[in-house]
Amino acid sequence: MKLAKKRDRILAFIIDFLIYAVFIFIFGYFFGEKNENGYQITGFPAFLLFLIGLGLWPINEAFTGQTFGKKNSWT
Repeated sequence: MKLAKKRDRILAFIIDFLIYAVFIFIFGYFFGEKNENGYQITGFPAFLLFLIGLGLWPINEAFTGQTFGKKNSWT
């Protein structure tokens, strides 16, 4: 089994991080409470965001062996 290059791993991490960041921004905009530092997400929307994050990395990798970023690597 050949391991991925460092640049491919970094690119995969960035893709995964951007996917999760999109969910954070969407949840912050629709469900967040405005404060002096931006938006604060609490309660059920915060729990749902936690479950999405859990599904994006550990669960996705457990069932498919790859995260979304690793699946879309260009090499």
